[in-house]
Amino acid sequence: MIYFDNAATTPVLPCAWDAMHAAPEGNPSSSHAAGREAKAALEKARATIARCINCAPGEVYFTSGATESCNWMVQCLHLESGGIMYDRRLHHAVLESIYAYHGPSATNRWPSAVLSLVNNETGETNDVDAFCRKYRPHRIGVDATAAVGHIPIDFLALGADYMAFGGHKFGAPKGIGALIIREGCPIIPLLYGGVQERGERGGTVSVPLVCAMAAALEWHTAHMEENITHLIDLRDRLLHSLTESGVEYRVNGGKNVAAHILSLTFPGVYGASLAAALSDYGVMVSTGSACSSGENRASENLIASGLTEEEALSTVRFSFDWQNTPAEADEAAKIIAWLVSTLRRG
Repeated sequence: MIYFDNAATTPVLPCAWDAMHAAPEGNPSSSHAAGREAKAALEKARATIARCINCAPGEVYFTSGATESCNWMVQCLHLESGGIMYDRRLHHAVLESIYAYHGPSATNRWPSAVLSLVNNETGETNDVDAFCRKYRPHRIGVDATAAVGHIPIDFLALGADYMAFGGHKFGAPKGIGALIIREGCPIIPLLYGGVQERGERGGTVSVPLVCAMAAALEWHTAHMEENITHLIDLRDRLLHSLTESGVEYRVNGGKNVAAHILSLTFPGVYGASLAAALSDYGVMVSTGSACSSGENRASENLIASGLTEEEALSTVRFSFDWQNTPAEADEAAKIIAWLVSTLRRG
């Protein structure tokens, strides 16, 4: 199998498995020795994550994943602000929570804003700091789900007030994520029923999953430069091989794109048909966000990024990680070239 759908989920890193299995099994809220051991491991992992993205440990709040983090972020953005500015290039977890959440807005204040650090479908990167300096809405929320672990992130320098992400996008198991909340920013409790996460999210925190996410992020941070170089080479090799094979395609996302996401439009080819055919030949790709998989309509994200409906329906997303190889890029290009030709004739 050639797995080029890492933006949907990544294989769990060996160091993350090791950290999860070595983590204490006690409840970190318990006062006995086993609980204190678990609490110490939890706070050590929190400090590791904070160091990797340059924020204070007290600004890290653990969640069950990126969707929960994004929903919580939107609720916090409604506090003390007169609505939320956004565009449709956001992930469904952000858009649908904006549509669904009708918290009170402070009409006499500036609106807040939310944007993606890396577009999960095209790989386009946003200059959050420049946005903040140009507009400076009341509060800024950033969906960094497609960015954390893949590009260098300095939360302190970013200029944002909130930042959401999930661990399984960079080598941690599914079921763990975080919301970073800048000190002093308003926060509304997400879940009631306990004093966990400084009283803002009730429920027992999974210490093994937190430790796994911290280990995965620490590994990616340590190997960031070499991984980016590897992925750029891999992406360019795939594009070169497609060009050499005479495949007609267009790269989406503009000039500033993250190395791990490649969005290609194949004119005259239905993207869903190409993705399904590639799967039959052992090449795993997607037509966009895994959360909208199965929908037979053009991606709002792609259309908001400037594609026509026809172009959006002819688009496939390739997403890479450290384990992918140049040989896989060459093999995938051969299969794509043959399938594109066959599907166009059909």
